[in-house]
Amino acid sequence: MPANGIGVIPHSVLSKGVLAGKHKPGHQFAPDDERRLFSFFRGHDFEQVYEVAQHLDCWARDNGRDIVQLAIAWVLANPAVSSALVGAKSPEQVYHNAKGADWVLTANDLQEIEELMNGYRMTWIKDED
Repeated sequence: MPANGIGVIPHSVLSKGVLAGKHKPGHQFAPDDERRLFSFFRGHDFEQVYEVAQHLDCWARDNGRDIVQLAIAWVLANPAVSSALVGAKSPEQVYHNAKGADWVLTANDLQEIEELMNGYRMTWIKDED
C-alpha cells in the first residue's frame, strides 16, 4: 500500500486486446473500432508490440500460464495497484482472467519480464478522428 493509502486501478490491463493475442500486425480494424486510432495497432509500432507480446507469452507458458494472466499478475505486482480492470466477454474468460490474480510474481520473475521487454513500453497515442 502506498504511503498515503491511495491505490490505483489501471484501465485496459490487456492494452485494448493487444495482450489477448487475437490480432496480428496488418490487421485492419473496422471504422467504428476505436483501436484503429491508436498508433500501437498499426505499422512498425504494432510489429514491436506483437514481438514483445510473443516473448512474454512464451515466458508465461513456460511458467504454466499465458500472457493474459501474466498481464494481470504483472499489474497487480505493483503495490500501488488496488485492483485491475480487465474486460471479458464470457464466463470462461472471467474464470481464466481471475487465475492471473492469484499468480504472485517473484522479484526474479519481474526481472526476467523486464529483460524480455528490453525497455519497451507502449506509447498511448490516439489519433484524432
